[in-house]
Amino acid sequence: MRITGIYGRVYELRNLLNLKQKDFASALGLTNAAVSMMERGINPLTEANLRLICLTFNVNEKWFRTGKGEVFNLADKDPIINEVIELTKQMNREERRVVLNYVRWYFSQQQALAGLKTTGVPPPGDSVLFEKERVPE
Repeated sequence: MRITGIYGRVYELRNLLNLKQKDFASALGLTNAAVSMMERGINPLTEANLRLICLTFNVNEKWFRTGKGEVFNLADKDPIINEVIELTKQMNREERRVVLNYVRWYFSQQQALAGLKTTGVPPPGDSVLFEKERVPE
């Protein structure tokens, strides 16, 4: 049985973000079980959790409530982020894949420098940049 409405959008959002339930829950400070029950419509989605999801993942509240509009809030107060968004809109899928893998690689390098776990994403120029499993479809 496919869950629709706002509960279905919780599931849809988590999949768009390419997050496992436990990672989605952790980012929100919730338990895996709470997210699972929320996605299946067993537990009601509280106003507090709705707002928390929107703030944490930059989700358009109108889309989350109604399913209408863009999933994510594209406008940002940082002009650099806005420029990046506008430029990536002009790229094809493969070009966006390269950019995303580069950003992931860069972030993993910053984490490594800080002594944190790296993601294992190869550096730019590596032949695996175009592999389908690197970036969700």
